[in-house]
Amino acid sequence: MQLQSKLRRAVPPSILRWMRQQIQAMEARKRAQRRKDCIARFGTFAAADLVKILCAAGIRRNGVLFVQCSFNDLYTYRGTPFELLCALRELAGPDGTLVMPAYSANMQHTPCKPFDVRFEPTTSGILAELFRRDDGVIRSLHPRHSLCASGPYAKELLAKHEDCIYADGPGSPFDRLRHLEAQSLCLGMAPGFTSFIHWVEDIEPDKYPIRAHEGPFECLLTNEDGQQLTRSFYRRISGQRKREKRMGRSLSKSAMRVLSVHGVTSCVYAWPALADELIALRNRGIVYYD
Repeated sequence: MQLQSKLRRAVPPSILRWMRQQIQAMEARKRAQRRKDCIARFGTFAAADLVKILCAAGIRRNGVLFVQCSFNDLYTYRGTPFELLCALRELAGPDGTLVMPAYSANMQHTPCKPFDVRFEPTTSGILAELFRRDDGVIRSLHPRHSLCASGPYAKELLAKHEDCIYADGPGSPFDRLRHLEAQSLCLGMAPGFTSFIHWVEDIEPDKYPIRAHEGPFECLLTNEDGQQLTRSFYRRISGQRKREKRMGRSLSKSAMRVLSVHGVTSCVYAWPALADELIALRNRGIVYYD
């Protein structure tokens, strides 16, 4: 990290911008070629096709469904983010509760950047941001790991998130989701790439094998009514090595089912079973961070 900082100071900003542009262009070319290769090999699928595949894979209608999506990795999907969102609403069912991440980077700053739940965009991707802006969607009041939800359980799930000093710990939306036997769908994401991994860090921090948090840090919050309040939160220590693939290899089929949707890797997680396995893995010293 110190070497990177020294390089940034030594290289003129114009050169750094040019280097970033070159890297972005190279990544775009690689992504375009991968998309072309995947379509040639697997064909394409539409939003309606995805609903049929996921229903057959065991997604329950009218339950609680948490969705994460890496839209750029849906190489063979032919459709728009809006069409995909409509399909996920259909998948959840008319009496289902749909939940998506609405994470933000406010706590990466010191002091914490003020968080206004009404206007702060999410860093969780285009689908999550589209959902955040949709009618009838509400968002929890947390400057780092907020969630958005719509449906019968939405208010119950998201209530009082601002009182959780650990974002995913006791009393948090994540902890409530497991008690509601929620399912999690991660589209275009490899096994182990799921936000519920962080629940095990926060539910019993003193039992986690390594120190994962720093703080607490005070943050100014603005709720849906425009009222301001101050709360303190822990944040995760930056720079620690992440082990998503190791976690993916360690989970059983009871907790995680891996699908290939026309070449797009996706995973369905059963949160009660996933919670039990994460605790068991933690007790053996197998965790997300090194």
